[in-house]
Amino acid sequence: MLQATKERRLPVSTRVAWSALSNVKVLQACIPGCASLTAMSPTEFMVTVVAGFGPLKTTVKGTIELQRHGDDDPPASYTLYFDGYGRFLGRAQGEAHVQLRPIAEGGTILRYGSKARVSGRIAAAGASIIDIAVQELTENFFSRLSDHIHRVE
Repeated sequence: MLQATKERRLPVSTRVAWSALSNVKVLQACIPGCASLTAMSPTEFMVTVVAGFGPLKTTVKGTIELQRHGDDDPPASYTLYFDGYGRFLGRAQGEAHVQLRPIAEGGTILRYGSKARVSGRIAAAGASIIDIAVQELTENFFSRLSDHIHRVE
């Protein structure tokens, strides 16, 4: 199930917001616990993240794919898919849905929501703990992204 949709106001055009959301250096700086991020194509990345769920910390390696919706340039929306595996975590899959909407007085409304699925040891912790962790990671990512955009504005 998709977590509650949240939004942020960014002081930049949708083109600048999309550029930040698809820039490997910006993504690496904004993904919580990101140890490495390598672009395989403009929309596919290999990622290594040090993830923490309560007292358990593990290294998760996986892929991120950005899937644009529509032919707009920049896209008005896209979905970010994650698929990874961690030794103690098991398999983790997730997605974040992102919409970019220009606003009349300038800037962009960034709307987002996320969901995740895990299997393996961490799944035994229960869905509510996992949902909270995913919500915190998502909010942390978009907070860092917003801070980055405000700094470079």
